[in-house]
Amino acid sequence: MQAVPPSQPVSASRRRALRGMTAAVTVPSLAAASLVASARADAPAPTFSDAALSELDGLHRQHHQAPGGAHVPEASRGASAEHPAGQRVAHDGWGSGTIPSDHNDRPFTFGFIGDTPYNRLDQQGLKRVMAGLDDTELEFVLHVGDIKSRGERCSDILLSDRLEMLDRSQHPLVYTPGDNEWTDCGWIDPDDPFAPGTPLDRLHWLRTHVYHHPESLGAKRMRVEQQRQMITQLSVKDSNDLNQPRLPENMRWRIGSLQFCTIHVVGSNNAMFSTPAMREAWALRQQANAIWLTETAVLAKRYGAKGLVIATHANMGFEAARNDGWTATRQAIVATAADFGGPVAFLHGDTHIFRTDRLLLKSHGLENFTRVECFGSPFTWQWVTIRWNPEAATPIRPDPERGPAFRIYTHHA
Repeated sequence: MQAVPPSQPVSASRRRALRGMTAAVTVPSLAAASLVASARADAPAPTFSDAALSELDGLHRQHHQAPGGAHVPEASRGASAEHPAGQRVAHDGWGSGTIPSDHNDRPFTFGFIGDTPYNRLDQQGLKRVMAGLDDTELEFVLHVGDIKSRGERCSDILLSDRLEMLDRSQHPLVYTPGDNEWTDCGWIDPDDPFAPGTPLDRLHWLRTHVYHHPESLGAKRMRVEQQRQMITQLSVKDSNDLNQPRLPENMRWRIGSLQFCTIHVVGSNNAMFSTPAMREAWALRQQANAIWLTETAVLAKRYGAKGLVIATHANMGFEAARNDGWTATRQAIVATAADFGGPVAFLHGDTHIFRTDRLLLKSHGLENFTRVECFGSPFTWQWVTIRWNPEAATPIRPDPERGPAFRIYTHHA
């Protein structure tokens, strides 16, 4: 096991300018979903009104109550028969959205993998890695997508087999989609964009078989909060009261003082393709991601989280200023980190090279932002663990005497 350290203080005026970027994602009225994607990054930073905060609290209460209004015990929420591994029991008191059930602010460790398996050799490596993860004391494991290579078949059987491998984890395992599972599958038929084997069909399959219930994979399940439990087609807006696109694959959970969330951002330029159906799908996903990230950050601060973890599949290229399929999400993440103040970790895969650094220190002056990319194929015999130290979670700047809030370790099977 090897500990890996991350690679000038930010001025008050610089921080005010960065907080101004929150206009790109923090719109006072949550019902104005279209403004989330179109607001100018240099507009004055708004504040959330009491009505908007009330809407957020209402969404949170809905998650913690059954349809009839009764509270849902964590341990009673097993998976349905559609789940790859059948019936399981969720952890009692873990990962329940934005408020920790046990209020136990303690150090803990979680596992981090992605971009595997791509072939039979990778499958053997992943088995060794999963055995190593199972033998380590962890709260959960995060897989940031690409459970197949671009060249492999986009079949139900292959996806089911790979998901079953992940589902054997002895720890709760949270999986967010990569591009290889859906965007790189087949071609879009303008007359039938959901034809079998096409990208939107594959995404619909993932939602139906993986994200149909608010919990993780794994032999022991962890309850998560979904942006929405299910929508039948990506190109159809959800008809809820807020009139927002809400995606079941966007998840959040809270352990102690650390808030986690996933947002659905993938490689291949975030699937910003030219066909009308894919373009609409991309636009709705950007709106949903911005809303989800905003809600999560606001609720995390509202309920006293000391740290925030944002997980995606894509390496969005923060180092290069350009207009591409990730531009709005990059702006949203920078704005969120600047506004949050406490330690923020951005976890991703996609480019298969392990790295950890202060990605936004030189470009934006953010000392509280740590980026970690996991190993990926062909480096399938290695994995990462991340240790959260709440005592080191100081606002704005790390404390040298207490060390980093996020300590990164690498392992080899």
